[in-house]
Amino acid sequence: MMSIRTRLIAGFSLLVFFLLVQAATTFYYVQENEALVTAAINRDFSANAAITDMAVEGHKMRRFEKEYFMYIGDRERADNYHKEWQSSYVKLEKMVGYALKNESGIWGDADVAEIRSWQAALNGYGDGFDVVAAGIAAGRIKSTIKANDAIKEAKDRFRVLLDGTAKMGTTKHAQALRSALEIKDNFWVVDAVLGATAAVSIALAVLLLVILPASISRPVQALVESAQRMSTGDLSQPIALTGVAEFENLSAVLDRLRISQRTLIDRLRAATLKPGVGGRA
Repeated sequence: MMSIRTRLIAGFSLLVFFLLVQAATTFYYVQENEALVTAAINRDFSANAAITDMAVEGHKMRRFEKEYFMYIGDRERADNYHKEWQSSYVKLEKMVGYALKNESGIWGDADVAEIRSWQAALNGYGDGFDVVAAGIAAGRIKSTIKANDAIKEAKDRFRVLLDGTAKMGTTKHAQALRSALEIKDNFWVVDAVLGATAAVSIALAVLLLVILPASISRPVQALVESAQRMSTGDLSQPIALTGVAEFENLSAVLDRLRISQRTLIDRLRAATLKPGVGGRA
């Protein structure tokens, strides 16, 4: 047996519960998506941009190296390409050094270890190139073929950086795609939970709008009909309502009144039937 107050509290408590579920679900997945978006930005934009810049500068160095060796006999053009190579080397050295500092926090421990190997490859390539350049300047190396042979070992070491940037760029891109899929899945979960809780909340609200008025109007109508019967002298039908505490109590009071009236009427009738009462002998 539930009172109207209890039913109202229970109904609106359920509504509040579903609203809280909506809010909690939204907050949780918004926070998770924010972390995923941040990670995706770091991987796909910041990290990939840095990796791409290093790869581009590395390939520029290789191109300047080839041009430098091609124009060994043309001192002016060779010197220009040598300067271009040195400029790219300084830029790439700064990029690698900045990545190793990891001030932005976009690199993991494995990334830093990999970048450290790139730094070693860059230093080895730079040392090897300087040796060849010194040989060209001293006249010991006079042909492109000899220059290429002399730089081969250092050039092969430099492949660690060129291949490493390509591989890490692909890995970071794949991680970003996974994050994007996770974000998409999370939004789907949010939509599903919000849709489900909204549907349940609406259904519950409709039930409250239908059940609560009916739980009040039907007992009231029954009590009105019982009171009308009592007013016309029909005291034979018991008054008993169930389901709502307040109306059960009221119906019990009315039923006691009915019984009292019926008892009183029965006594009056019995008294009128006794000899000497009501003018009878």
